[in-house]
Amino acid sequence: MADDPEDLDPEEGGLEDGAALDAESYAKDFGVTTAEARARLTAQNDFGALVEEIEAAHPGTFAGSTLVHEGDFGLRVRFTDDKVPDKAREIVRGVPGVALEAGARFSLIEAEKIIDSTGDTLDTHGAVEGVFYDATNEKFVLDMVGAATGDRSAEEVTASLRATLPASLPGEIRSADIRLTPESAADGQRGGLRMDTCTSGFSVRNAAGIEGILTAGHCGNTQRYRYYNSSTWVPTSFRSQARNASSDVQWHTRPSNVAHPRFHASSTTATRTVTGRVVRSGQNGDYVCHRGKATGYSCGTVSTISYRPTWDNACDGQTCAATWIRVSGANLKCYPGDSGGPWFNAGRAYGIYKGQSSTGTGTAGCNWAVYMAINYISNINVSLLYG
Repeated sequence: MADDPEDLDPEEGGLEDGAALDAESYAKDFGVTTAEARARLTAQNDFGALVEEIEAAHPGTFAGSTLVHEGDFGLRVRFTDDKVPDKAREIVRGVPGVALEAGARFSLIEAEKIIDSTGDTLDTHGAVEGVFYDATNEKFVLDMVGAATGDRSAEEVTASLRATLPASLPGEIRSADIRLTPESAADGQRGGLRMDTCTSGFSVRNAAGIEGILTAGHCGNTQRYRYYNSSTWVPTSFRSQARNASSDVQWHTRPSNVAHPRFHASSTTATRTVTGRVVRSGQNGDYVCHRGKATGYSCGTVSTISYRPTWDNACDGQTCAATWIRVSGANLKCYPGDSGGPWFNAGRAYGIYKGQSSTGTGTAGCNWAVYMAINYISNINVSLLYG
C-alpha cells in the first residue's frame, strides 16, 4: 500500500465473493446447503423489488411482507382488503414462492400510527427499550429490560413489567408481547473501516459530485479513518448530518473529496462493490449482514421494519418514528463502536447501524441490533456510489 493517504484504495486488497460468504452464514443459521442458501438469497433480492412495487400500488391496505426461512422458503405479503388486490396478483404473476393473503388486521400505516401514538409515555417509562409491530404474527411487541433471577420466573418478570405500563397507552400496546432484555445490556445502546469513535458506512456523492463516506449521526463530528492494512490515519471533514425521528446519519469527506464504491464485509483486506440498494419496505424478514469495528462481520434476520427505539435520547431529543429496522439472530454480533457501519447482503446496501442491546462482542452477547434504512440518506442530500 502507498504511504500517501490520498492514494489509499481498498480495491488493492482484491474483491471477495460476497454472495458466497453471506450464503455460508445463511446455511449455518438455517441448516441448508450453501447452494440452497445462495439460491434463497438471490430470490430475496428479487422479492425486495416486488414488495416495493406492491406497496407503491396499495399503500393504504398493504399490511407488510415477510420472508419465510423456516420450512418452505418464500415471500408472504398481506393486505387488509377482503380479497387480494388484482394489481398485486399482476405484479407477482409467474414468480414462484410468493403468497398473497387478504384479511390482515392492520395495514402497515395503521400499525405504525398506533406505535407512534405512544409518544413520550414509553420514552420516559425507563424499562422499555423499543416497540414494534410483528406483521408476520399480527402482534405488537415491547423490548423491556428485565430478567428471571432467583425464584422469579420469566413469566413473573413479564407480568410485573406489564403492570407498570400506563393505562393511557393503546390497548394493543398494553397487551403486547414482551421480550425480555437482560438488565446488564441496558447500557449497550448505541454502528467498514475503523473511525475514531465509530465505523464508516457506505460511500456517497452529493449533487455537486463531491464524494465521501457515511457514519451514524450520533457519532462525533470530528473523525479519522484508516484502512485495515495501513497504519495511516486519514482525516475527514464533516459535511452534514440528520438526527431526527427517522434518521441517524452523517457524512464526511476526505482531503481528495474522492471515495470508492466498495466496503469491507467479512474481510479486512478484500472488499465488496456496492451494486444496489434495498429500500425499507422490501426488507422485512430479509437475511442481512453488517461490519463493525467492535464485532467484525456477522449476520441476522430482520424481525421488523417498524421499530421505534425508546431508549434515552435515541433520536436526539425527538420521539423516534416507527421506521427503524430491528435485526436478531443466533450468530449475530453487536456492540458499541459498530455504529455507522454498513448493513448489506452481498453487494446490496440495506442501511446504517444505529444501536443495539448487547452485553459483549460475541454472539451470546447480542440481543438485537437496530439500523436506519438506506433510503433515509436522502435526508442529507447524498446518494450511494455504485461500482
